Amino acid sequence: MLKKTKNIQISVVIAVYNRGGHLRYCLESLARQTYKDFEIVIADDGSGPEVKELIDGFRQYLTIKHVWQEDKNFRKCLILNKAVKISSGKQLFFFDGDVIVHPRYLEVSRKYVQEGQYMISRSAYLSETLTQKIFRKKMTVQQIFSAGFFLITTKDWIFGKTRFFEYGIFLPEALSKIASGLKKDKHIFGRCWAVQRSDYEKINGYNNDFVGAYYEDFEITARLNFSGAKPVLLIDRAVSWHLFHKRVSMEPQNLEIYARIKELRNPRCANGMDQINPEDIGELK
Repeated sequence: MLKKTKNIQISVVIAVYNRGGHLRYCLESLARQTYKDFEIVIADDGSGPEVKELIDGFRQYLTIKHVWQEDKNFRKCLILNKAVKISSGKQLFFFDGDVIVHPRYLEVSRKYVQEGQYMISRSAYLSETLTQKIFRKKMTVQQIFSAGFFLITTKDWIFGKTRFFEYGIFLPEALSKIASGLKKDKHIFGRCWAVQRSDYEKINGYNNDFVGAYYEDFEITARLNFSGAKPVLLIDRAVSWHLFHKRVSMEPQNLEIYARIKELRNPRCANGMDQINPEDIGELK
């Protein structure tokens, strides 16, 4: 029987595959959230034991559940659904393990996650140079969101390879609404979005048919929209920095799955969270 934590408002589901250095910063940023009523569920797609050791070190600061599955190619959708199955929150926040979130991320964004409305945010992409600088100097989360580092990223955005710098600026709510209104693309990117649990369950969660990277987020965006849920884009308010890593290759069959869903316009996928047996969920203590 799956054990759930009572009275948790938010479950933060973090997709993880190795990259312990990146995950450390993600967890440190969550440990410093101004809003505290949340649990973390690690969705681990086959990482090595060093990642478990890292996660266990944060259990004294954070409420953490850790779901692990064997490494059999990129099965992010499956492990995310397993994580949601053992989560307890009324709201589900999805992050990738390579993002550093602003201390007020949960505080300012949770009110936008309502029944029939899901929240999308965007990340600023740190260059390889700045990511290595963070690791080399062992910078703290406070330093990363400081005015000094902001100046460094501004310079790297102009002269280097930091991208989407504009998404790393924390603005007052009124200005954020103006900035968000100027953006037309409201597709989900899995590294930072949130949805009401009831809306996620209504569409049967992520599509387990996706194996390999890309298009799984576009597909779930389409199905949420088919279900009647509306996206709200929250940029320059729900702020996060994406740490550099090499891109993984795209699986061509994923585009075919996405195209088929758009044609059928069915909000529920046939192979989602309801098709996962509780005994197939491996929770690490």
